[in-house]
Amino acid sequence: MEFSQVKKWIHKMNQIMDLYEDEQGFTLKEKELLLDYSKRINDSVQALLTVDEQNPPIKAKEVAPIIPEVKPEIQFIEPIEVPKKIEVVIPVAQTIEPIAEKIITPVYETTPVPVDNTKFKSLFDHLNVNDLAEKLTITPIKDLTSALGLNERVLAQNELFDGNKLHLEEFLRSTNSLNSFEEAKSILVNDLIPKYKWNEDTKSEIAKKLIKIVYRRFL
Repeated sequence: MEFSQVKKWIHKMNQIMDLYEDEQGFTLKEKELLLDYSKRINDSVQALLTVDEQNPPIKAKEVAPIIPEVKPEIQFIEPIEVPKKIEVVIPVAQTIEPIAEKIITPVYETTPVPVDNTKFKSLFDHLNVNDLAEKLTITPIKDLTSALGLNERVLAQNELFDGNKLHLEEFLRSTNSLNSFEEAKSILVNDLIPKYKWNEDTKSEIAKKLIKIVYRRFL
């Protein structure tokens, strides 16, 4: 097991804990997430082999003692060194202006790009609803930036954006300003889904929920 995976789980746990710095309510879902990541970390560390287990110590061969050769002591008279004049140069202090930290966030292309509706079709089929009762549950959303609950935001951030909070917020903000779902679908199909592998079995269900929320923004 590579240490990078263990570091990734620890990072996800820290992100969940950061959400509760203001002493917000701690839900059962967050508790289950923390316990799950803790178990994964424990199992991975238990499976690691230590250096001692991988490379057992090798017994050193017995070596005959070496008897040092005794040589007559020769005394040398060290020359007297005359101290040289040392010039001390005091550097002139220079003012260094601090460099502002630049945060790089992804910029999504808002120009419509033709969408191949055959790509990642399984992630969009659930939007074709025929049942009246189910249609009534698909209500419009005015603002994507406030549409996700705490649990939904944590899951989307960790599972769909590799734990990157800035990428999730930039996606919601950029998509919120689009004019149609076709423009949003273009970003999803041509950028986000292949980049973060949303079509994988472990991510597809969470991806469908986020896509449905985006769809409701343009009803």
